[in-house]
Amino acid sequence: MINMIKIFFILMLFVSSQSYAKNAIDGTLIETLQCFKNGVIDTIEIKHIPSYILTRSNVTSNRLEQMYNYKVTIRNFFDTPYGFKITSSVNKTRIKKSTFTGDLRWGILLYDNKNIVCSVYFDSTGSYGEINGEKYYFIDNKILKWIKRNISFITMNE
Repeated sequence: MINMIKIFFILMLFVSSQSYAKNAIDGTLIETLQCFKNGVIDTIEIKHIPSYILTRSNVTSNRLEQMYNYKVTIRNFFDTPYGFKITSSVNKTRIKKSTFTGDLRWGILLYDNKNIVCSVYFDSTGSYGEINGEKYYFIDNKILKWIKRNISFITMNE
């Protein structure tokens, strides 16, 4: 009987830890961005408002689109050396649904020919933001790390 009770508690611990882990991470960014899976991306735009620029209220995705200080465009995305590296960074970035977006200072717009097919925005730390208008928490944001490492003129004064 005692062995049965031990097994029951171990099983309950396992089940509860599995459900916690499932709620903790919703998946990777690439699972959410179907446009990466479908390979329809032609152009990527990276827009940025440095954190040293103060605003009266949090920057929203719409405001970032109008007020950005820096913009980098990568055309023929998959034909460049950046294509694989950015895709790998997107694949490694884990996300969780959130109720908070933060002060959005980074935007990544993904285009097929001329239409936006996906959009990703995050705050200056890369922790909170939006994916296609929905709020997310970014766990170990590999995309922002890649941008800061490879497009350094954008972040040299931060």
